[in-house]
Amino acid sequence: MVTALVRLGFDDPEAVEGELAALGALRGDGGRLLEELGASANPTLATRALAAIAAAQPDPAGFAGALR
Repeated sequence: MVTALVRLGFDDPEAVEGELAALGALRGDGGRLLEELGASANPTLATRALAAIAAAQPDPAGFAGALR
């Protein structure tokens, strides 16, 4: 998985793997979200910001599901 994340442009894939998992981006239905994050100017920063927004929601899992 780390190699795939590096190919997508994540500069520190080990550091964001947990956040990607919490967002569901590593699941089968999270492929599009992972691609969109990888296409951003800074995938690591985009993932961290999105994970922080999700964590601040009353229903983080529901928010992550809506993203996917």
